[in-house]
Amino acid sequence: MKFRRSKFLAGIGLLCALPFANLSAGTMPNIAFPTMGGQEFWTDYAIRDGARVQCHAITDHCRLLDDDDLRRAWGARDEVMAELNAGYPTSLALAADRPVVVLVHGLFGHDGSFRSLKKALKADGTKVFEFSYASALLPFDAQAAALRDYVASLGPVNGIVFVTHSMGGLVVEQMLASETEREDRPTITGIVNLGAPLTGSSLARQVVTLAEPISLNGTPLGEVARGQAQAIEGHIPRCNIVGSLNNGEGVNPFVPGDDDGVVAVSEASRDDENKPVIVHAWHSMITGDETAISTVLHFVKAGSCTPDNAAEHRFGPRG
Repeated sequence: MKFRRSKFLAGIGLLCALPFANLSAGTMPNIAFPTMGGQEFWTDYAIRDGARVQCHAITDHCRLLDDDDLRRAWGARDEVMAELNAGYPTSLALAADRPVVVLVHGLFGHDGSFRSLKKALKADGTKVFEFSYASALLPFDAQAAALRDYVASLGPVNGIVFVTHSMGGLVVEQMLASETEREDRPTITGIVNLGAPLTGSSLARQVVTLAEPISLNGTPLGEVARGQAQAIEGHIPRCNIVGSLNNGEGVNPFVPGDDDGVVAVSEASRDDENKPVIVHAWHSMITGDETAISTVLHFVKAGSCTPDNAAEHRFGPRG
């Protein structure tokens, strides 16, 4: 019932926003009203101590939210960013002795996708940020551009470790591909991918084929089908964690070989990288798997999947 109510309120919010999509924050009055959900429509663009800026995937208008999710301003992006700079000028207070972690969810994900992992990272003393974006609505290159802006808004940091789930790993790769010439980019000290179809998803390719003659190239699903055959900036340490089910035989007849129900083990690692860490977990549950969490914690501290950084690792009972 709560899920249906949030969807209903999100729909009402969208209808109310459409007539004002092109008006600026400076010309519209604002009531400090709590958000009504609708995470599927909004993408983070900037974060500051006490507030963040999000923009709508359909209407393109933006909003300024405080830490209590109360809307403090809304309108055109430039106007809302000006409100952020005026009202929340203080940069984030980040530790200088360790990198921060930026979590990037997958297709149809949300800010609760990493709940257990986020809790463990915070308990371990790591500063964690969760990039939320309209994964099914925003064009793929726009997702990467939004992530770039979000990361830049963090300010001075002692390195960034991206922890991704599913399509989130490809969004990070796309961001890296568009960032290679920028000298002002924060240092990326590592990437941990959980169930990311790095070489392309066979399941997504089948959907794309069935959808012909509608072209899905450039859409999130089309990019998941294509994947990224070679790692962008291969010098960045990476750790790929994948799920394995049914004693290594997989459970999905539409996915080749061993799989986590959605992504094949062979799709979640590349030839130019170390073999993946394999855990017994379904695709949607891998972010909460205990071994996956402990592997992420170790990587943030040491920059490798395990203490010995062996070629391949299999943890726990598999069945």
